[in-house]
Amino acid sequence: MAPVDLSTNSADLVAARDSVFAEGGDTTWVLFGYEKKSDTLKVVETGDDLDDFLEEFEGSKIQYGFAKVKDPNQGIDKYVLINWFGEGAPELRKGACAQHVRDVERFFHAHVTINARNETDLDKDAILKLVAKSSGAAYSVHKETRRKEFAAEPSGPVGTSYQNEFQKQGLASSEDRSAFWQKQEQEDAARRQEQQQREEEEQRARDEQRRQEEAEREARIAQEKAAEPEPQPEPQPVPEPEPVPEPVPEPVVEQAVEPEQEQQQAAEGGGGLRARALYDYQADEEGELTFDPGDIITDIEQIDEGWWQGACNGQFGLFPANYVELI
Repeated sequence: MAPVDLSTNSADLVAARDSVFAEGGDTTWVLFGYEKKSDTLKVVETGDDLDDFLEEFEGSKIQYGFAKVKDPNQGIDKYVLINWFGEGAPELRKGACAQHVRDVERFFHAHVTINARNETDLDKDAILKLVAKSSGAAYSVHKETRRKEFAAEPSGPVGTSYQNEFQKQGLASSEDRSAFWQKQEQEDAARRQEQQQREEEEQRARDEQRRQEEAEREARIAQEKAAEPEPQPEPQPVPEPEPVPEPVPEPVVEQAVEPEQEQQQAAEGGGGLRARALYDYQADEEGELTFDPGDIITDIEQIDEGWWQGACNGQFGLFPANYVELI
């Protein structure tokens, strides 16, 4: 499994991170993501408002957010890292990127790390409480001064095995978070299996109900037929004299004309589920579908609760179900 690539865009990554560390700077947060279909980390967006920061995460992607906030207890700067694994992101991609978390945390040196997958995990008040709790009785201004000194120290080439004492102290929590994501994957798999079993049981119950209704209907029809009296036979008609045969005209061969409606149906092709795109979606993985708002997607297969597959603009692939509406 490929490690996260922090080297290709190392200059941009370090500059964005250090702009958050900088005292009195305009930048208080930065959002990172992956370059298309790769493990290379890049800078996606920067800003200076925490509310805007929490609205930048996308449900179908894996991203990392790094922000500076004020400790409510001590009024000093604290740093928060958000590992965002969106609920709509492909499961295979989640499993691969879970192995990147440790290296990403080493790169940012945050006081508080939050693992999030939906909007409820990004509550501003809850984040500030975690920041306040991170102070604790053992926290001191001396330690915060050490953090600022650490931020100014050279961190060594990005992607090397260089480690200082702060990074070594963070190894345990990084391993815990890696285990956390593995546990989340197991829970997701168990939940999907449980849902599949429930749907199969419901389908069996519906099939059984249909069989019972069909049996009752056939029994009722048979009972009604048995209760009806036999009809009296009709009298035989009086035979009429045979008519004089007329000359048989030559048969006229006519070209069969297909009805216009059948031609139209033949031109239109088969059926299947169809949907209209509500948002723009650019494929992040091989096998995904790219479309624009208003595009029509046909031949849809609902293979998963969050991901469907279908055809659009001559291509066939996966796309997030919450980006379209059925028509």
